[in-house]
Amino acid sequence: MITALQGKKIRILELLLKQTEEQLALRLQVSCENITYEICFFNVSCLHIGQLSMPAEIHGFELIDHRKDGWGRHAFYEIHDFEEDLIHFYCEEYRIERRD
Repeated sequence: MITALQGKKIRILELLLKQTEEQLALRLQVSCENITYEICFFNVSCLHIGQLSMPAEIHGFELIDHRKDGWGRHAFYEIHDFEEDLIHFYCEEYRIERRD
């Protein structure tokens, strides 16, 4: 479902980063085309957040699946925004849910 957000204008409504069991978790609440989603990323590594003011707007996420390339589990997925380079990180897994 995250591919539905690729290339579209996304407004980040909430960004929460927390440490759980020696791992980082990132939760984003975003709005795209008047639909709200909650996206949770687990075992986050190499997190880069550029100059960000809330609510931030980006032009979609790119998700690159590195599992078949033999990358370690902390980098199974690479996520970054398309144009602004505001958010870039790796994670082991993610979950996305539509919130209505």
